[in-house]
Amino acid sequence: MRESLGHRSSTMQDQACFAQLSGDNNPLRMDPIAARRAQAGVPLVHGLYTLLLCCTDQFADRYPDLPPIKNVEIRCDRLLRLGETVECIVTRIVLYAVTPYIRRLVAVALLLAGFGMMSHAQATEYWMSPGDPYGRGKARLDQAQDYLDLFAVDAPWTAVTRQLTVFKVGPAFVDYAPDEILRQVFADLKSRGIALAWEMGAVPPGRNCGRGEGYAGDTARSVARIKAAGGELRYAAMDEPFWYGHHLATKNTCQLSIDELARGVAERLNVVRSVFPDVQIVDIEPVGDPQVKDYPEQIAEWLDAFHTATGHQLAFFHADINWDGPWRSDLPALQQRLAKLGVAVGVIINGDPRATSDLEWTNAAIDHLQQVVDLVGLQPEAIIFQTWDDRPTRVLPESQPGSFTSLVLEGTRPAAKITFIPQRNAIVGRVTDISGKPVINTPVDITARDI
Repeated sequence: MRESLGHRSSTMQDQACFAQLSGDNNPLRMDPIAARRAQAGVPLVHGLYTLLLCCTDQFADRYPDLPPIKNVEIRCDRLLRLGETVECIVTRIVLYAVTPYIRRLVAVALLLAGFGMMSHAQATEYWMSPGDPYGRGKARLDQAQDYLDLFAVDAPWTAVTRQLTVFKVGPAFVDYAPDEILRQVFADLKSRGIALAWEMGAVPPGRNCGRGEGYAGDTARSVARIKAAGGELRYAAMDEPFWYGHHLATKNTCQLSIDELARGVAERLNVVRSVFPDVQIVDIEPVGDPQVKDYPEQIAEWLDAFHTATGHQLAFFHADINWDGPWRSDLPALQQRLAKLGVAVGVIINGDPRATSDLEWTNAAIDHLQQVVDLVGLQPEAIIFQTWDDRPTRVLPESQPGSFTSLVLEGTRPAAKITFIPQRNAIVGRVTDISGKPVINTPVDITARDI
């Protein structure tokens, strides 16, 4: 006997409901950060809940003549990670008579098969912004020493360039890089069909405030340099204007009202549009600060004021996530709110600034991407691979684990699914794309251990 009851998987919302019902609030099931430090690496689904995934109404509908289940015995032969899919298969039903008139269900054997997580969801756009040698000003020319090698004809990142939509340069790169470097970079991106984005400070500084991140420099000079070097600017990405111009209270910030901020930002964007009239505007803002309340509502108010002052809608909202904060609740709520305004949401994927090696940093970045897509279940319209840390120290080659382009290559792989069924002396499985078509020549590493 072998009858499938379909496929099931568990989400974080399911985990929370089961925890409330059972009283089991084990952080290894409820907290992806805590679970990351354990052997499994991700939250685990409770063994009893795994059984409940299969004992649905479909079971009763499929076997209407069976008596009610009085007792259950369950044996968990392996771990089930959050987001993994199980196929519920009935392999044996055993009944015996307690009296001539009463039957009792003794055993239902369920084979949980088809384990495997989906690979990263496909975004509309993939962006890349590695650390450049001018990212910390003219004095830090020793950083990211192979950054400019990206723009050589035979640079070893061809697989990445086929997936990449946008390359973002920072404000210091535009301000400090020599003219010939700007021309080389912009011409190479154009030849590869990759759009150019520029991250800019957009908040006008005040007389006694407005120094540092988020605040505008000489906007007219910057856009003139881009234009003179042959750059075709598709996106101007504002560096957290709401956060630094309104919300953050320090001795260097101006703490403008939302309307004042919107009017000031509009003036700076008018300078950009005077040179690049078709430029699209992106707002980068932090998400997941535990001290901020009603953040989606605040962002919506800011974007309303932005639209009124500029006469334009944002092309994207890019979330700069505090991975140690409550972003898992903040970001879905914000995405729903922005969808009503017609604003697409992108997510910045970066590593752990505490990493002690490039590989540790890029592994953390992939883990962040998996949390967004696989665990929280978000579908961002853009994924932005970016670093402002001293790591990775190498951008190339894409084939070298720990390099920045290896991260982008891994994070932009086409969506695929691996399923397998354990047999007596073997594991039989297949790798398919989202339509079910086999994916060939895909290496799969399997590690087995007793549990």
